[in-house]
Amino acid sequence: MSTDTAILVSDTILNYGMQLQDIPKIVNPEFVKNNSESVVLEGFVYVSNEMDLETRIISKKENPIPIMSDKIRKELIFEELGF
Repeated sequence: MSTDTAILVSDTILNYGMQLQDIPKIVNPEFVKNNSESVVLEGFVYVSNEMDLETRIISKKENPIPIMSDKIRKELIFEELGF
């Protein structure tokens, strides 16, 4: 779990009274860049966008996505590291 996700989960439990098991999560999220490139963040857990960040109300979605910075999702994950 990333630090920002851990803070979100902690805040949701402490300030909104939600139980950990009730928070919608995505484990090992996969991000697809195109037909031949994708990245799986093994070992990571993110809260899904099924939970509204302002109200913490949960609404099921057909294709939930992890709550994370757009910069991480769109740029950093597919950055060429030159190894």
